[in-house]
Amino acid sequence: MKMSSKWITSAAIGIGSFALALGSVGVAQAHNSEGGSGTGGGKRGGPQSSLIADGTITQAQADAIRTAVKEALTATEAGVLAQMVQNGTLTQTQADAIAAAETRRDKGALIQNGTVSESQLQALRAAMHEAMEAGKGQVLQSLVTDGTITQSQADAIAEAKSQGRRGMRGEGSQA
Repeated sequence: MKMSSKWITSAAIGIGSFALALGSVGVAQAHNSEGGSGTGGGKRGGPQSSLIADGTITQAQADAIRTAVKEALTATEAGVLAQMVQNGTLTQTQADAIAAAETRRDKGALIQNGTVSESQLQALRAAMHEAMEAGKGQVLQSLVTDGTITQSQADAIAEAKSQGRRGMRGEGSQA
């Protein structure tokens, strides 16, 4: 693989990877805006829900975080899928089908109809997890850099996420 191609793929993965870890912020915020209690007591709530309620972040900031997370997830998945096509793990047709699948159920249907194998989806999950670990903090840092949130708010979000992770193992994964 050309060095520039590796760099572009790595950049796409790195920029979006923390989004997986932050995904629950968007889910918690969405739960809160749909009439959830914001206390973190529900399956999809979490410590992050209270950040809006206690005034740590505003609704507009929560919306900006959710948008950044969604964009980063899309970019990360696109980068990981491109890498998997390039290394022969997937065909372009398979990668396109996975990209079009919006839910875990949709991805499961791809196994059922023979489009992809279970081991290919497991490889995707592993690659997405690796990308997440490689780029932790980049989404929040970009929001700090552009002035959407302060460093103090980013620290509070990261802390809420680290506290919430223990009680949310395995929930919310879409890969």
